[in-house]
Amino acid sequence: MTIQQATTIIGRLVDDPDFRYTGNGVPVANFTIASSPRFYDVGTQEWKSAQTLYLPCVVWRDQAEHASESLRRGDRVIVTGRLVPNVHSVEVDVDDIGVSLKYAAVQPLRSAVASTTNQARVIDTDRAPTP
Repeated sequence: MTIQQATTIIGRLVDDPDFRYTGNGVPVANFTIASSPRFYDVGTQEWKSAQTLYLPCVVWRDQAEHASESLRRGDRVIVTGRLVPNVHSVEVDVDDIGVSLKYAAVQPLRSAVASTTNQARVIDTDRAPTP
């Protein structure tokens, strides 16, 4: 039995989620997150960015539909999931995804089954038009 450790990734979507249905009719969405950790260099006394990490992610079923309806390229997200090794890379099998509130405001739009699933409309303050 293999135990997979959950991990959390914070980053921005590289493109809009790619939504489709499998041959069995199961909804699935794929997207890539770009994560650039920042650190403080004591020697130069300035903040620096580490090398950008690009992580492909896959999300299933209702959450795939919600992600494809709610998220767009450039949105800052927080993803929790398991790292799954593939032949040439590592993929994140997403357990949960949400919009980071660090640079955006979110207005939740409840789905028909509000107790188990939620949707949100993202209002990105970085890209909001100025009056």
